[in-house]
Amino acid sequence: MKTIPLFLIAFLSWLSWSSALAIVPDDLGGRIEARVDGKPVTLPLLKTDIDADVQGDVAQVTVTQTFANPLNQAVHATYLFPLNETAAVNAMTME
Repeated sequence: MKTIPLFLIAFLSWLSWSSALAIVPDDLGGRIEARVDGKPVTLPLLKTDIDADVQGDVAQVTVTQTFANPLNQAVHATYLFPLNETAAVNAMTME
């Protein structure tokens, strides 16, 4: 009987981790949009790295994203990233 509760605890903790590790839909991450000849173009996202430091109810999260420009020209583009209404950006660097 002692193994059943341990198994259930392990299984329930695995369920919470498996949902936390679920794939995030594309529309929830950052993206770069440009206009070429008046048509919207979304530049492909190649890689996303996330580093989070959570202390109490404050989280400092660094998101590093790499995009590709498959076009044969440089374009003026806009970076879009959804934020919760209580979140803030304190620094941003684009290269």
